[in-house]
Amino acid sequence: MHMWRKYRKTIILCLILSLISSVTLVLSPFYLGEAIDVMIGIGNVDMPVVVYYIGIVAACYSMHFITTWIVSLLANYVAVNYVEVIRERLKNHVEKLPLSYLDTHAHGNLSSLLAMDGEQLLDGIYQGLTQLLNGVFVIIISLGFMLYINIPMTLIVVAMVPVVFLTSRFIAKK
Repeated sequence: MHMWRKYRKTIILCLILSLISSVTLVLSPFYLGEAIDVMIGIGNVDMPVVVYYIGIVAACYSMHFITTWIVSLLANYVAVNYVEVIRERLKNHVEKLPLSYLDTHAHGNLSSLLAMDGEQLLDGIYQGLTQLLNGVFVIIISLGFMLYINIPMTLIVVAMVPVVFLTSRFIAKK
């Protein structure tokens, strides 16, 4: 709980920026579609409107890139510092252990705790704050946006998810 308090503001900032990143990622194809809709038919292209929509798409992609980059930096900061504290605590704990304990336990296990397990924890924290968080937001925002655009089509897509999942699982087993 101590770590949550220490990095609360940074993690909340990651949440907010991930949400912004996800919204801009989902909005980009919508505005590309609007630009394409304006270009249908020979001689019917309304170039100022096309440029307007392309500008929105460029702004969305730019915002997505910038927020994703900042989230990556912040998540790396939290993960590295959190694991550093854990490694320091573990090192201090091992230094206080009696020699009899160190003689009866494999040296490799202790080294693994200090090195490899710390790296796996670091990767897990980083991936959780970047990929998992962003993925969940994109799915939720996309679902909401799909419902906004076309409810029957959204229901069909949602109904197909279990079918695709089960089919993929069956194929993966074979």
